[in-house]
Amino acid sequence: LTQRKEAGAPGVVASLRDVGRALSRCWRPPAAAGAVEATLRLAFARDGRLVGAPRVTYVKVEDTALREAVRVSALAAARACAPLRFTPAAASAMAGRIFAIRLIAFPQGFQQDL
Repeated sequence: LTQRKEAGAPGVVASLRDVGRALSRCWRPPAAAGAVEATLRLAFARDGRLVGAPRVTYVKVEDTALREAVRVSALAAARACAPLRFTPAAASAMAGRIFAIRLIAFPQGFQQDL
């Protein structure tokens, strides 16, 4: 799932797409990083808490010196968003499943809908 960087607080999560949107809203990539991509691998319990430790499986950044900062920011987004507020149906469908969520941030003024 691909999500662009979105502003605002995460809302109610009713679908897998909403999981990506919620994480995107919590993500604060390094400002100097330019265009950035990070993929998080994580799972949630029925109550929206993280199950286990999230992992970053992919980072793409122009300045390789910022790779670790991007990785840390993606992990911080997962922790900051949890617990997610799942609808009852989403909680049943998503609990315990492992997801790979792709986060993308563009430089200011270059934001694109994906």
